[in-house]
Amino acid sequence: MWMTAIGNLMAHPLFFILGFGPAASWGRNYPIHSQYISVWFQFGLVGLGLIVGYAITTYRMLAKKNELILLTALVIICLDCVANFPGQIAATAFLIVIILGLIERKRLNE
Repeated sequence: MWMTAIGNLMAHPLFFILGFGPAASWGRNYPIHSQYISVWFQFGLVGLGLIVGYAITTYRMLAKKNELILLTALVIICLDCVANFPGQIAATAFLIVIILGLIERKRLNE
């Protein structure tokens, strides 16, 4: 699955950078089993860079403030996105939104 999606991206240099667009089909009726590759396929390197940049910035902020519970939750989310698609399942997407909301509330309160 991953190689098919990446092969489609490599065949079109503009889509490699900008992606095929939201809700673009990669040729199958089921999602790509990687949230990162799915974002890369839909939004290109621009979208992937934004997500990875947010994760790294948030990780550094939490590590500096020694917030181990929120830091652990963020690491678990990032690892789950490697070989799963939690952003496309309502229950896990809702939990991710709650955890990221708690992280942002912690950041804004300090």
